[in-house]
Amino acid sequence: FVASLEGLGPEERARRVRARQDDAAERAMRAEPLVRLTALKRLAALGKLRAAVDWIRAFLESDEKLVVFAHHREVLDGLLAAFPDAAHVLGGDQLADRQAAVERFQADAACRLMLCSQQAGGFGLTLTAASNVAFLELGWNPAVHDQAEDRCHRIGQSRQVSVWYLLAAATVDEPIAELIEHKRAVVAAAADGETMAERASVLGDLVETLVAGGASARAETMEAA
Repeated sequence: FVASLEGLGPEERARRVRARQDDAAERAMRAEPLVRLTALKRLAALGKLRAAVDWIRAFLESDEKLVVFAHHREVLDGLLAAFPDAAHVLGGDQLADRQAAVERFQADAACRLMLCSQQAGGFGLTLTAASNVAFLELGWNPAVHDQAEDRCHRIGQSRQVSVWYLLAAATVDEPIAELIEHKRAVVAAAADGETMAERASVLGDLVETLVAGGASARAETMEAA
């Protein structure tokens, strides 16, 4: 950067320095909301964990199988503590253990709950023994959910697949869920839906909202001063 300023006049040099500073400030403003969003998602998931456990227990009384997806390890560990006999595909599991868990879930009628991390269990698995999928945490785009749902909605599935979103009221869950549905509608209307689904992240919209909200709050504070 210093070398690029050599040979420039004072005004141009100052303009470029200001532009670089403005760019750094904008990146910092966007980083702060991202950290906040990630923390809020985690807190929302932990806050609804007990209610989610109750919901899962009630669901399992129906004798149907259920696949539950979550993201944070703390949340998945809480589910494992509540359901120690559940099959699971998590980030730290060995490949052989993952395959054994899938085979048990698929073949054993007594194994009615599969716990999956969104990253480890959201792709490549066949879980057609279940026709019910629940999300305890939300991803950043509809493709994450569609891929996870497809673990049950694959060749060999003879039943309609039902999907449940376990949301915490009055938390970041609600705006994320609304934006995901909006993005899904945009994708459905697009000609190149598959490509659009990969790009239709809600993260940018949420960050824009928080950045705008922060800027508005700072402006109000300055006016009040």
